Amino acid sequence: MSDAPGDAATAPGTGSATGGGWIARFVRNRAAGNVLMVLLIVGGVLAVTRLDVLYLPEIDWKQIHVTVPYPGASPAEVEERITKRLEQGLKGVEGVDWIASRATASFGEVTLHVAPGGSSERVLEDARAAVSEIEAFPPRNAERPQFVRRTADTSTKMTLAVSSSSASALYLRRAAEDLREHLLALPAVSDVEFQFAPNREVRVEVDEEALDEYGLSVSEIVRELNATSLDRTTGELTTSVGGVVPRVRERRRTTGELEEVVLLARPGGGIVQLGDVATVRDELQDTGVVTEVDGIPTVLVAVKHYSEAVTDIEVVESVRTMLESYEPPAGVQVSVWHDILLNTLDGVNSVLYAGIIATALVAVALALVLDLRLAMWVALGVPTSFLGALLLFPAFDLVISAATLFALVVVVGIVVDDAVVVGESIARQRELGLAGADAAVSGAQRVFRPVALGIATTMVATVPAVFTEGAIGQVLNVLPIVVILTLAVSMAEAFLILPNHLAHGGEWSRWPLSAVQARLRRELDRFRDERALPAIDLAVRNPRWTVLAAVGIAVVALALVAAGVVSIGYQPNRASDRVLARLTYPAGTPLEVTEAGARELVAAAERANDAIEERPIAQTGMVVGHHFTRPSRTSLLGRQFDTNVAGVTLRLAPDAKRSMTPEQVAGHWRDNVGELRHGGSLIISPSPAAESYDLTLALLHPDEAVLAQAVRELAATLDRIPGVFQVDHTLDRGKRHYELKLTAAGE
Repeated sequence: MSDAPGDAATAPGTGSATGGGWIARFVRNRAAGNVLMVLLIVGGVLAVTRLDVLYLPEIDWKQIHVTVPYPGASPAEVEERITKRLEQGLKGVEGVDWIASRATASFGEVTLHVAPGGSSERVLEDARAAVSEIEAFPPRNAERPQFVRRTADTSTKMTLAVSSSSASALYLRRAAEDLREHLLALPAVSDVEFQFAPNREVRVEVDEEALDEYGLSVSEIVRELNATSLDRTTGELTTSVGGVVPRVRERRRTTGELEEVVLLARPGGGIVQLGDVATVRDELQDTGVVTEVDGIPTVLVAVKHYSEAVTDIEVVESVRTMLESYEPPAGVQVSVWHDILLNTLDGVNSVLYAGIIATALVAVALALVLDLRLAMWVALGVPTSFLGALLLFPAFDLVISAATLFALVVVVGIVVDDAVVVGESIARQRELGLAGADAAVSGAQRVFRPVALGIATTMVATVPAVFTEGAIGQVLNVLPIVVILTLAVSMAEAFLILPNHLAHGGEWSRWPLSAVQARLRRELDRFRDERALPAIDLAVRNPRWTVLAAVGIAVVALALVAAGVVSIGYQPNRASDRVLARLTYPAGTPLEVTEAGARELVAAAERANDAIEERPIAQTGMVVGHHFTRPSRTSLLGRQFDTNVAGVTLRLAPDAKRSMTPEQVAGHWRDNVGELRHGGSLIISPSPAAESYDLTLALLHPDEAVLAQAVRELAATLDRIPGVFQVDHTLDRGKRHYELKLTAAGE
């Protein structure tokens, strides 16, 4: 884009220097440009206060999970009766790229990988229909299939820790339920869930002697409980005064209510209640799960919200306001374990900080070579264009995220370049003798077409990102929209607002700044005449060498990528405030062994923290029977409690209070762990990728013996590669099973 006056034609619709085009109208009406700028700035600021804030949008991983719990079944039984039958029934589902299955003790899962361009919702519905048509499925004693579309769960806004070092597990659970009731009363909260916590159950222990005394049986007690403890609504009855709906509300929920259930009425008028023949206890399910924060028993309470009408900021603020006045039961403390807003703002603020620094550097660079007045108005055009684009975000269902802010940072240079071209063109017209409004209108008109063409070219170049497939496409598809909105607003700012401001008044630069500017301009002119122009002339006269040089640069760039010097990833490494560890022992490992291993990890973290002067670890969370995982709407999250798995999470101190990165903390922690006993496998990594491996290989073979041998040989080979510190596989000995055969006496 050139700013030379030349003989560039006037842009259509812009009018001449004294005409009535849009540029001339805004230049000669001093209020018009200011009103438009104020509208963009104030409107953008108001829009920001209503926009939701996310680090990344909710990602559809194009996976459908079909899970079937099968209590008591061996992996072989699960494979034969669950996963194989599911695979056969799901083969005809349209839009599926490939199918994977996993059979473990008491649990079967089939994963449908949606083909590129396919609809996860459509595949989910078709999968439901296909499974419903499988004959005699699920088998007896198996639970109903569950269908879940895997997405990154952004519904959990906060996680609160309800802790007590002295209260019983049941008392702690009741305290968490009390907190849940207060949270559900908030309009901004949609749901509250307990994480890794066993459910409450009412246990009835019958006294056999009392049964014999009253002539009762266990089956009679069960039948009486089913008949008397229920809520039921019948059909509507039509009466002379209107419709009436009879309803029974007799469900017994507490131990006292159940003890009062009448089992037997005596002829003399006496009654026998459940409390006379049984002991009723309110207890927790014996799952064996252990959850602690800083060594104190804890129940983690997840606060969720699903509606887009309320922003994350409003949800978090309402919960924090409630906590300020909330009084937990005696001996119980409530703290914030996870706050999505803080984590999101950290990621967003890092991008925002980069944008502010870029804008400031642009302003300083412009002030060194351009008149201070021109530099100021050009630099002010950057935030004006950004706020104007933010004003339009709601119309396109956009939010403030790292992706949208990154798009804004990308176009900073283009926005500034267009404004500089217009400003320099206006300055050139002044040098040629025009003054005031005439110079502003003429200068803007002369570069309208090249600037508009450059902006249009950039807009078109970003459009292919809309059609990018996969998870990265779901992140990038907002970039073209943001770029187009920002460039459109910057176009209006460069041709309607900037000429208005440059049409009135003189230069602002004074000594010594004017002397510095003059010196830099002379040096730039000398570089142009002595270096740049000869290089351009050489390139034009030798096109072959120019093409070869371009090809050479491209080859070097590709070589850097191939050599791993420039890495390729789905997203840049995001600063985290967590370090996660996943501990997995062979199936069937006793809970005591797993808990001991988890406590070894906690002790290793404490040793690492004590060895570092700044003590970067703020809190330590431990769960036995499950893993701390990334939030993900799959059937496995929170579904099973296994005695052979555990997780430990380190919550780090704020960035302002530590200099160590999460990767460095993870390294120190790993160094303090040492060797794991009982053949356990361990993954330690900064969140949110602690549950993933750097490389995963899948081996296929119909013969299990051949497959097992291949897995062991491959694992041994990989373990010898320098730089590989851990190799895991899904081939383990599993739980021990006893096969019983009935003798003649048993038959």
